Amino acid sequence: MSISRWIIAIAFGLIACLGAAQEQPTPKDQPGQSESATNAGDGGQENQYKTIELTSALDRIEAAIRDLIAEEDKIEQERAREQASRDLNAQEGMAWWAELMFYATAATVALTFVALFAIIRTLFHTKRAADAAHDMVDEARATTTAAERGALVAREIGEAQVRAYVSVDEISISESPDAQGRYEARVTLKNTGQSPAWEVHNELQVAFAATFPPTIIRANSIPLPPVKAQAGSAKNDIPAGNFLHAKSHTPVGMCNQNSKDLIAKGYAVLFARGWVEYKDVFGGLHRTEYTWHRDRETIDAGFSIAASENGNKST
Repeated sequence: MSISRWIIAIAFGLIACLGAAQEQPTPKDQPGQSESATNAGDGGQENQYKTIELTSALDRIEAAIRDLIAEEDKIEQERAREQASRDLNAQEGMAWWAELMFYATAATVALTFVALFAIIRTLFHTKRAADAAHDMVDEARATTTAAERGALVAREIGEAQVRAYVSVDEISISESPDAQGRYEARVTLKNTGQSPAWEVHNELQVAFAATFPPTIIRANSIPLPPVKAQAGSAKNDIPAGNFLHAKSHTPVGMCNQNSKDLIAKGYAVLFARGWVEYKDVFGGLHRTEYTWHRDRETIDAGFSIAASENGNKST
């Protein structure tokens, strides 16, 4: 309860007390009527003065109460005005902080976008750097491969320049048999390389067959049994620029006079096919294949013929 409320309550209490005191008789009036009648005029005048003073006091109290109420209303209005001012200041402060928060949020968003752009750009450059590194690795690998291939090619060229090359220089078959009735086949091998040929081994196949078409053979009724022989030589070494005579023997009945007559008449052909295997100084294994034949056009030269370059196929 506020102070003004207490003051109003006290004022109303005082008014009530004054009213009660005005209604009570004085002790001087009770001893006798005569004295009362005598003092009637004086008592009435005194009561009138008291009533005037009481009314004046009540007026002053009422005026004081009004002043108190007005003062209290003024205080309440001032308090309300201060409260409204404080609320307004608080709202303005909140608005100011809200504006700061807005700007801070906007700045944070802008910085976030800038950071995101920087991250994306960094990733882009990182990818480009990774691609460039990958390309460099591929290029280095390709360069290494090319260098290795170049070294291999250079090695192969160097080896090819100094390795052994064995070819057939001449093939001959004897016209007369030996004591066992065999005819000797002789193959002359030549090493045209710059280094020795090792473990040279020659294989020769000789075939005596009818010429084509076969109808000519059947029309003349000349028996031509197919005869085939294969012989090989021992393994030998051939120094650079040297020759080797590899000898082998054919079975009985090969290259006799009867065979020679059939070849001269064009009814038969003598074939020879062979190959030479050898190793070079680098350990590589090589093979030279060759062919030889004797027909009606070459029979006058005997059974010896030089193998042409087309007849030698080296690997």
